[in-house]
Amino acid sequence: MKIYGFLTSVFISSLAHAELVRPLPLAPEDEASTKFTLQVDGKDVPVAFGTSNGNQSFQHTFFEMKGNTALKVAIKGATSKLVVRPTRHQLASGDGQTTFSINEPLKLVVETEGERPFFIFALPPEENVPSPKDPNVIYFGPGLHEPGAIRPKSGQTVYLAAGAKVKGTIYTFEADRVTVRGRGVLDAQKKTSAAKKIHALLFERPKNLKLEGIQVRAGNWWQCHFHLSDHIRVDHVQMMS
Repeated sequence: MKIYGFLTSVFISSLAHAELVRPLPLAPEDEASTKFTLQVDGKDVPVAFGTSNGNQSFQHTFFEMKGNTALKVAIKGATSKLVVRPTRHQLASGDGQTTFSINEPLKLVVETEGERPFFIFALPPEENVPSPKDPNVIYFGPGLHEPGAIRPKSGQTVYLAAGAKVKGTIYTFEADRVTVRGRGVLDAQKKTSAAKKIHALLFERPKNLKLEGIQVRAGNWWQCHFHLSDHIRVDHVQMMS
């Protein structure tokens, strides 16, 4: 019985360790980077190349992690120095590649001469993922979606799954207990307007709002606006514009 208990604990421990890192897929229409590679705890993580408003290009990746996690960043076919920012984290730089560890979710930028920056978004594991069958969930699964303006009502959740790209905007007025979350992309490029005051995310007089985990690609003015808000929580949102 003692041996069985030991083997059981080892098996459970192995399963737990296997779930510590989860690479997230490229969004639809994103191209794979030809410049950078990333390994996280020995796992290859997809690196994307894309453009934002104004044809500004960027390279980026995101993944879920928990606990101490080793990252190896390399630039293909070059030996130029890689610098990891923010420098306050004191993460190692290197020529052509660098290896360092993090023990919490962070947003990092890798810079090297002559290349566009490489954004690394380390996120915590998702918990309590909503069901697409829940009538109070506006659910976008993996793939490309073009819903236009999304207008959740009080008590509803807008969920963008990993691998989803949603071309549209999100707007609420005097809504209570709305949640916008997931690991997908809200792409509001060409959907926003300064003249018409159309934001990627606009919440007017919201209460008890939660915004978590999504990536927002938006226009060239205010893109995430909370107006006369009450009890707002924002966690691990990535905005590129």
